[in-house]
Amino acid sequence: MTKPFFLASLLSVLLPLANLLGEVSDITSFQVPGDEGVARFLNEHTRGHFEKRPINRPATFHLPYLAISDSWLNASRRDDGRAIQQHLREWLLTTKLSPEGFVHTHQHLSDAWDWGWPFPFWNQVTSGGSRMWGYYFWEKSPKYRPGLFHFYPMLFEKFGGEAAMAQWKFDGMAPTARSGKTWKEFQISGKGATLTGPGTGVLLAKGAPLLQVRWKFEGLPTKAPFEARIEWRRVGEETFSPDRSLAFLVSPEDLSGDTGMIHTTIPVHQHPLWTGEVREIRITLPPQTQGALVRMDSIFPSVDTRHQVNNALFISAAWDYFRWTGDTDFLKKILPRCELALQFQMKELGAEKLHLIHVPWPGHSGISGIGRSAKGEVTVNPGQGLGGNYWDLLPFGGDDFFATLHYYQSLLAVAGLREAAGPDGGLTPAELRKEAAAVAEVANRVFWSSETGRFVACVAADGTRPDFGYSIPNLEAIANGMASQPHAVSIFDWLDGRRLVGSDTSQGADVYRWRFGPRASTKRNTEWYKCSWIHSQTIKWGGQVQDGGAVLGFSYYDLLARLRILGPTDAWKRLQAISDWHREVMNAGGYRKYYADPARGNTLQGDNTAGGIGIDAEFFESSMLPAAVLSGWMGLAPDGKQLFISPKLPEGIDSLGVKNLRVLGSLCQVTVSGKTVEITAAEGSSVPPVVLPPEWKITKSADNKSLNGILP
Repeated sequence: MTKPFFLASLLSVLLPLANLLGEVSDITSFQVPGDEGVARFLNEHTRGHFEKRPINRPATFHLPYLAISDSWLNASRRDDGRAIQQHLREWLLTTKLSPEGFVHTHQHLSDAWDWGWPFPFWNQVTSGGSRMWGYYFWEKSPKYRPGLFHFYPMLFEKFGGEAAMAQWKFDGMAPTARSGKTWKEFQISGKGATLTGPGTGVLLAKGAPLLQVRWKFEGLPTKAPFEARIEWRRVGEETFSPDRSLAFLVSPEDLSGDTGMIHTTIPVHQHPLWTGEVREIRITLPPQTQGALVRMDSIFPSVDTRHQVNNALFISAAWDYFRWTGDTDFLKKILPRCELALQFQMKELGAEKLHLIHVPWPGHSGISGIGRSAKGEVTVNPGQGLGGNYWDLLPFGGDDFFATLHYYQSLLAVAGLREAAGPDGGLTPAELRKEAAAVAEVANRVFWSSETGRFVACVAADGTRPDFGYSIPNLEAIANGMASQPHAVSIFDWLDGRRLVGSDTSQGADVYRWRFGPRASTKRNTEWYKCSWIHSQTIKWGGQVQDGGAVLGFSYYDLLARLRILGPTDAWKRLQAISDWHREVMNAGGYRKYYADPARGNTLQGDNTAGGIGIDAEFFESSMLPAAVLSGWMGLAPDGKQLFISPKLPEGIDSLGVKNLRVLGSLCQVTVSGKTVEITAAEGSSVPPVVLPPEWKITKSADNKSLNGILP
């Protein structure tokens, strides 16, 4: 029996927790006179989640969370002693973009498209892996390679090593005496050498929109890309035909640093005759490859695992880094990349015409990848219902609310970056903000459910509107300003129990069952998932993060949304509730010990465990939470050139302070009250340019080491 996919999906993002950032001195800290409990929580949380975070290069979906949490933080990494902002800067500048502007996902190596998410694998997109194949010309399955054989080692006997060689014919190619653990070498002798196979089995075309060949050539006359061709014959067709063929490019640009191979992805779905069951394929190499050596790693199909939200996340992260640091060299380098990423959303994803994100990619229609038979058994819709964002089990797509709310945010981010850089003849900040307003209008109309009083996940290609009470996208839409005031009020009436949704599994006070934040969803879901998630009914309600569970870091959006709509005092009460929960957890010995107690009703996901609570391990987003104090109650809003301050203190709190804050090249202490702002620069630093509301008065010291603002 194969390992359930739910375990594979959880483990695929695990990180080596032994390789942590380490203890930091003089880290940014908060002062909350009159509420020492919250102050202690903020400081323990800030330090603890930074120091225990793995040092691996983050995936693209992590970048906006880390930009929110780290751009202002006074902390350095233990491994190299450099400020965390330097690493964030490098990650953003080295994030890969396709020539068209798609931002790569930057997850780990897997048997899936390199640009996208590392799963599902090809054997997970049909029922039991039927009518699918992938072949690996390896000596044996290496333990260090994450992916298919890590989770399904029993498949190597059928699809790897000598079994793979037996399924393929290499015409005009002769094996050499050399081979590696994960490759077989051939000498190309013919002018039109071909690779034909497999000898048995079929490939379901709709479950295989892409084919990937991993190989490497040596001895070519040039390093330039060259064109090869793939042909196929379907069941019932005896011969290949030029009508069923597609040219594709083999480019050194696709060289993988993980495998040392060129990962060539062939978009066979673009051909109208890539349909039905494919019996055999043939790849023909061009004459210029004659005499060269080719090392064959593997050939396998893949679904389109790209995430449609990547571009917006990348742009937002770049803006948050720049607006806090004021790094003008970074601005010069990143802005063209951000504008290209924005254009990709506008052109490829339809936003220019629709003012929302529409996903045209195969498998991203918003239609579920699973169904139910008349007997109630799970059925699979091959290759469908693919994930497109953080909530990777859920088939967001079609007209996509989550991607649209982040597109809205990315428009405002590019407007801020362009405003700082000055005009260049492209879209102006005013035009970008006008488009953002148009997006907000469309989103509030298209994605709103008058029945449940909240935003739906998407509008699928079949017209359905999946709505399982996804709290976090709703809160994000409020926090970033896209949700209208009436809609925002309705959302909080639902979350806070002033209004019950009859179809929901969780209602009233139970929405905050996990205390630190709302359930990620409020309605039980056993029907709307990607095609590989077929065991949802075996997991109890709340036992999966994406089905009634919760993620600590997203309380950041809850706090900012409350502050925007319900006011600073309501938001502060929510922060105090989180602080109380945190103290109880720490008194019990920390997150892992606390949730190891069955009385808690749930377990932690991450660090080799499945669960419904996301706090530590790969949940980098937990580090965001203290940033809500800066941008929320303290009202700190840098724009890369100036620090705008507009305090919004709750009742009972006379002042808030932050020490060792990094902003616009300065290291300083900032203290705010309802009528005063005080900034003191650290030794060797100076006060950054500050803007207060018009009615405030500002005085500065002659040496620019201190600033005082007073509301008369």
